[in-house]
Amino acid sequence: MIIIIKKRRSAMPVKVLVRFALILFLLAISVPSHAADRWGSVAERISQSLERSLELYTAGRQKEARAEVSRAYFDIFEAEGMEEAIAIHISTQRKTELEMGFASIREAITSGRPVSVVRERIDELTTRLTEDARRLSSAGQNTQYGGTGTSAYQTLVNALIIILREGFEAILIISALVAYLTRTGRKDSVRYIYYGCMAALVASVATAVLFRSVLSLSGADREALEGITMLLATAVLFYVSYWLISKMEAERWHHYIRTKVDAALGRANIFALSSAAFLAVYREGAETILFYEALYSSTKEGGAILAGFGFGVVALALVFLLVRRYSVRIPIKPFFGVTSALLYYLAFSFAGKGVMELQEAGWLPYTEVSWIPHIELFGIYPSKEGILLQALMLLAMLVAMGYWFATKRRGVHSAGSM
Repeated sequence: MIIIIKKRRSAMPVKVLVRFALILFLLAISVPSHAADRWGSVAERISQSLERSLELYTAGRQKEARAEVSRAYFDIFEAEGMEEAIAIHISTQRKTELEMGFASIREAITSGRPVSVVRERIDELTTRLTEDARRLSSAGQNTQYGGTGTSAYQTLVNALIIILREGFEAILIISALVAYLTRTGRKDSVRYIYYGCMAALVASVATAVLFRSVLSLSGADREALEGITMLLATAVLFYVSYWLISKMEAERWHHYIRTKVDAALGRANIFALSSAAFLAVYREGAETILFYEALYSSTKEGGAILAGFGFGVVALALVFLLVRRYSVRIPIKPFFGVTSALLYYLAFSFAGKGVMELQEAGWLPYTEVSWIPHIELFGIYPSKEGILLQALMLLAMLVAMGYWFATKRRGVHSAGSM
């Protein structure tokens, strides 16, 4: 009888999530649609702004030309929602390629390249923007209701993709940290992970409000804040990933559990884990809120947006529950190895993305390296600055791994000589 009750209790979160999803679906299908296509005109305005920057550059007004390129990016491409639309309807890789196109034009102007080079880069970017505007227009016309607007279903999908894209990495980090504390018998410390998440949600809302009503930060300032947050997350995740590697050896871990768990999970390390959770959520939190605000402003379909957001939350919650439930079945050594590798991968990816955000904001120079491939999955971009940071991270991890193996070998020799 007791076993049956436990099984029912363990199934309750899933049942609640499924019912919540059904309610959201009914809410979504009851909402009409009424948004108009405008991407062609947005692409045209960007093209005109880039042409003005070329005229300024030809006239020797380098600083003004660079500012005009930034205006085309922040005040039109980003502010009008084309950046987000391309990420949703085409691909995030395509969005990043266009962002690098703007950065490449700014770099050519800053470096004093020949006018022909600037002309070539502008033509390449405007051609891509025109193609993407056409693709976005086609996507807008093939709606559920056959009109030229965006259907409630499309808006729902847009809202769903936003929360999944922005939240998936965060939920992986949180799941890994919670699973780690659970495996080490420190369930009492799990609350600090949740505290970090809740603090990040509050900070995200506060930051979004400040962006809109108090600070009126420019697009460049928002990119810079996101880049700084990503680099902070990189540092914390790198530290946590190495710390987990040092506990990977099963025998050492069991000894660690018996004798040193309280000391090792002292205030400093708990703060690091809580900080990792905070930064994982906060790094995209404020921007996600602004994305939803922009989506609502362009569609006015609150029900569909709420439904899409809700579906995404349900999906992320299921990922969290699955990781938390099944991670306890993985043997200690593989568990720590996989968790450490996951956190290091995210740190490596965040490093490249953080540098790219600061380059888009104009805080860091952009030096294009044509032979470096663009691999969005790993945060690798054809930029010398980003690659240098990631190369340093690889070197640091190799040194750390070498130190760990050397320490392990010395421990084996010491045990053999006793």
